[in-house]
Amino acid sequence: MVVDINADITTKDVAKASSDLEAKIEDLEKPADVEVKFGGVTEQINETFTQLGLAMAAAVAIMFSLPFTVIGGLVGLFVTGETLSVSAMMGALMLIGIVVTNAIVLLLIVPVVYEFLMKLSGKSKRRYRLSLDGSG
Repeated sequence: MVVDINADITTKDVAKASSDLEAKIEDLEKPADVEVKFGGVTEQINETFTQLGLAMAAAVAIMFSLPFTVIGGLVGLFVTGETLSVSAMMGALMLIGIVVTNAIVLLLIVPVVYEFLMKLSGKSKRRYRLSLDGSG
């Protein structure tokens, strides 16, 4: 059985009202099979903060890769015996641009590939096997 409870919140701080309600619901004694889910604006706020946290983590990961880029460029100059010149600094800027672009591409592609591999190892093989069994 599913029971929907709807409410219109008249205050401007929906997040505080929602967290207050969650705290009061946690204090209630509920049977083990009762599950409480919040929807509407509260669900949107939670999804937005989750996405914001992931974007912040991605930005921090990209920023941590930049010092290694500069160190690698300086090591390359040292190994080749070159001096730090204007053209070397322009090359370092281009290298930083390439590293940032590659990091962004990796952060976008890895979840897609992971999801594809999970589908391939899970449901997709079973469906394929069932279609082969059914064709004979």
